[in-house]
Amino acid sequence: MMTVCHRPIGADQSRSSRIAMIGAGTGVSAEQSLESSDPGLRVTPRAYHSGVAVDTRQSGAETRRRVIEATAGLLEERGPAGLNVSAIMERAGISRTAFYRQFDDVYGAIKTLLDGIAGELAENAGAWFNEENAVGSRDLIYGNALRSGRTIKPRIGLIAAIVDATALDASLRALWRETVLEPRIESAAHAIRRDQVAGQVPVSIDPDATALALTLMGEQVALEVLGRRDGTPEEFATIVSPIWEAVLFGHAGHD
Repeated sequence: MMTVCHRPIGADQSRSSRIAMIGAGTGVSAEQSLESSDPGLRVTPRAYHSGVAVDTRQSGAETRRRVIEATAGLLEERGPAGLNVSAIMERAGISRTAFYRQFDDVYGAIKTLLDGIAGELAENAGAWFNEENAVGSRDLIYGNALRSGRTIKPRIGLIAAIVDATALDASLRALWRETVLEPRIESAAHAIRRDQVAGQVPVSIDPDATALALTLMGEQVALEVLGRRDGTPEEFATIVSPIWEAVLFGHAGHD
């Protein structure tokens, strides 16, 4: 099971004990630390947590950026076993209080990370997915696969770590499906329906079931091909596009 902290720190503590903990070792009173006029800012310039100096005068946006970068790095380098609030704090150089001001738990940080991945995939999905009048064709399918491969390749280590972790953690598996997979499945199903109306795709094909199968197939091929050091987006596109073409249009092959 993925070793993540799913309970906010201090949930079973009194406010006074939490204040004492927050103020300890900062050089200012704990009440001052809590009463910053901007909830994204700490008034204390420096604090020490487990012997690590952390910057406590940073905006909420900067804290979130650091947390997301730390979460991605820890997942890719250590896998789910190395992901917890303490590890994120140390990597990001932030306090525990700063973390919980921005996220409810580790899953909240992962959700934000996945939102970013999903956004990049959607933005670079290509015309067949993103243009309402782009009726499917052999060239469009290959081009879409190539664009997806080029988007995934630089992030394949992180994506592989997340997918591996989903096998061990039901909550993470649900996040991955909801945030990354389902939008891609829905976009593909919409494009299939559009092509059915245009007479390009047989109406006998179930758009939702077909989109699900093709999307999951693409995910596995991406992990296998792009996960290799010498695997290229061109190789990925050459493998998956004939399958999409054969299923949707009844013919396959790309020179």
